[in-house]
Amino acid sequence: NKVQLDQPPIVIGKGAMGEVYLATYRNETVVVKKSQRDMDILLKEYSNYAKLENHYNILKFYGVMRDSRHSFSLVLEYAQNGNLSSYLKTHTTTFSFKARVCRDIALGLMHCHNNNVLHFDLKPENILLDANLIPKLADFGISKTKSQMILDHGKAGGTLNYVAPERVCRDSKMREYFEKFPKLSDIYSFGLILWSVAKDGGHPYEGLDNEQIKEHKRNPTSMIELLRKLPQDTPEDY
Repeated sequence: NKVQLDQPPIVIGKGAMGEVYLATYRNETVVVKKSQRDMDILLKEYSNYAKLENHYNILKFYGVMRDSRHSFSLVLEYAQNGNLSSYLKTHTTTFSFKARVCRDIALGLMHCHNNNVLHFDLKPENILLDANLIPKLADFGISKTKSQMILDHGKAGGTLNYVAPERVCRDSKMREYFEKFPKLSDIYSFGLILWSVAKDGGHPYEGLDNEQIKEHKRNPTSMIELLRKLPQDTPEDY
């Protein structure tokens, strides 16, 4: 089925890896994610979306588009309320809303893990909100299946603010722990997303460079420091 770019094409996202355009598919507004550089990342993302299709909390995947230059693009659901971080920073929300969003993120993550897909780059910017403010997990470009997940230890592909300690610390025991329990890496990231949501889109370890973040993650007491920074009105059962 033909995917038509809106004319003139409207760019809604741009980065080192490519551009994202608005388009129309079967009378629906969708986005076309075009890769300018790393085709392997795009194909990996396509593969993982295909495994995770038709879940309420995973960005809907429509298929792959090939243009006249034989380059491929992903056709994905348009989440018109943008990413979770930006939304929280620009809107006043209740803890009831925040709890519902976090529950839905957990359901999406559970669906990933039940289908043997590890995200590895969970952060508020990779959670998109649709017209009804339903959160959708997105950006599976560096995710892996369990059989693919052995990384070069200490080389985390995700944003370090949300990456688990065992993925950034060069330590044989940490490596062994990561290889044995890889899903816990995503769960750690989810825990920090809970913190970010409570802080209205603020990021843990904000203002620190990568080396400083790594140092904090080597120190278990840094989590206690983060908990102390939660808003005073955070419900005890949040």
